[in-house]
Amino acid sequence: MFVGENLGAPVHSSYRDDQDWDDQFAAGLRAANTDGADWVYPDTGRFGGGAHHNLAYALSDHLKARGAFKPEHGGWDALWSELEETEGCVVLSSEAFAKLSADEVADLARILEGHHVQIHLCLRRHDGRLHSSYLQRAKFGRITFDPDLDILLGWLQDDWERPTFEHATIYRSWVVCFGASSIVVTDYDRLTAGLVPHFWAAHGLAPVQVPDLPRANTAPTLRSLVAVWYLKECAQQQLGHDVVISAHIAAKISGLYRDRPDVVPAYKLFGYGTACAIWDEMAQDRAALVDLLGPGVVVPRAPLRSDYAQAITDPKALLAQMSADDRREIDSICRHVVRGHRRAKAG
Repeated sequence: MFVGENLGAPVHSSYRDDQDWDDQFAAGLRAANTDGADWVYPDTGRFGGGAHHNLAYALSDHLKARGAFKPEHGGWDALWSELEETEGCVVLSSEAFAKLSADEVADLARILEGHHVQIHLCLRRHDGRLHSSYLQRAKFGRITFDPDLDILLGWLQDDWERPTFEHATIYRSWVVCFGASSIVVTDYDRLTAGLVPHFWAAHGLAPVQVPDLPRANTAPTLRSLVAVWYLKECAQQQLGHDVVISAHIAAKISGLYRDRPDVVPAYKLFGYGTACAIWDEMAQDRAALVDLLGPGVVVPRAPLRSDYAQAITDPKALLAQMSADDRREIDSICRHVVRGHRRAKAG
């Protein structure tokens, strides 16, 4: 979503890397403003310099009930206070806007009433988005890293999750409230120059030189996922119960392996057959999206066998292949995790 006079925000149905978006966007923003433009990327609602998740969470009863909304990061009242003296175009960005129900989008439309609003919706092919979601759960040891098709399809059949994956449902919710002329739709998987340069070009700010900044939030390496699962198994053996990896520990393990050679570069945790099953499951959604957008619209293409050339058929077998050095590093982290659990239980 993105407001021309006083508010704006890209709304994404994809699980992209928000920290990378923010770093790149801020760099492009500085370049655009030096050319006489007036663009603002507010601080309110952002976690540690990331995207405006908290503003989306503030609108969602479901996400608030799960504890996602953090008052200390600011909501809509705080945003208006920050923008009190602002003129120009304000951009808000969060994948969580795509999780809002139709009623919650209507609430947002009322909040933004009186402003010129434009929505930028990025649609990601369902198998790619599911793979990304699965990686984020596996990164914290919340799920095994050998995904079962039933688990993936279960997410798509969940009463709350399903609409957040349906491109047509997401588009319909926003077009009802803001109108088709206010919505720009992008196929995320067809981007060649990256999301940030595409956004700038789509909204009339090209050419803007966006620095090639180091990625702050990359997908976890397969080597790091193996390490997380090894850590879980070791900790569970010592504690006698399941262990969820904290964000701090997950970040530490990701950092250890980020710049080391991976066991399989550009890997996939499921294969072409699973991707095709997901594609078939969402056939009605694709048809509904074409009906909404009209003939000639570019929609996500079908998965190709080549997309899954690096699929891992037996991820858990990689545990047995861990190097002695990797095991020593994770054993050290495991001792820290076990001590922390035992202290928490005793205290």
